[in-house]
Formats: sequence, C-alpha cells, structure tokens
Amino acid sequence: MLTFPELIIVYRKRAKLSQADLAARLDWAQSKISRLETSDKPPNSADLLALCTELQIPVADAMRAVGHAVGAA
Repeated sequence: MLTFPELIIVYRKRAKLSQADLAARLDWAQSKISRLETSDKPPNSADLLALCTELQIPVADAMRAVGHAVGAA
C-alpha cells in the first residue's frame, strides 16, 4: 500500500505535472506540495479533497493512505 506522500507523487507524475505546475493549479506555494510529498503528516480535509480533485485520485484510496499513515504514527 502506498503512503499518502507516495500516492501524491504517483498521481502527479501520471498527470505529467511538476510540483510547481500542481501548486499553480491549486493556487498553493510549491513548498506546500513539497512538504506533502516528503512528510508523514497527513493533509487537512480541504487539502486532501483539492488534491484528489486535481489529480483524480479516488478519495477512498487517499483516505486509506492517510489512515495508514495516521495508524502507523
């Protein structure tokens, strides 16, 4: 099972987006994308939904990945 950071990276690369591209689409700083991709800290619900929508990540998959990270902490 992928961690949430791994899930973001896989879907971002599948969409052929750089961190800067994704950040621009979400109107976020690139550093926010970087932190989400390198941190075990789960995103808040609004960020999770925004990422799922933009990257077409199934919400259930994202929730499992976040839950896995929270359960492992």
